[in-house]
Amino acid sequence: MNTIQIGTSQHNFCDVSESWIHQQVGQRHDDGQNVCAMVTLENGSVNLLLSTPQCSRGGGGGRHPNQKEEEIIGLWEKLHLNEAHWAAGNLVAFVKQAQRLLC
Repeated sequence: MNTIQIGTSQHNFCDVSESWIHQQVGQRHDDGQNVCAMVTLENGSVNLLLSTPQCSRGGGGGRHPNQKEEEIIGLWEKLHLNEAHWAAGNLVAFVKQAQRLLC
């Protein structure tokens, strides 16, 4: 199953809207919280958990990513979602592009 979680709110990755992402991120920023966003992708040959630096989680899976996973990880990094000061618009861009690959 493909999911996106922002803070404690979770949504189906393939059905999530741009407005939901902006609302969740904005609400947490307004409350002065660090915003944690996690994307779980389990679809055919893809099995990934991506998270922004504000999330506390364990280590990686112990295997090298396959070509499709590398492409998705590269997109995450290209949009600076692996950096402390990421933007909601970049998360939206990631979701839109990854949805084309997975949904």
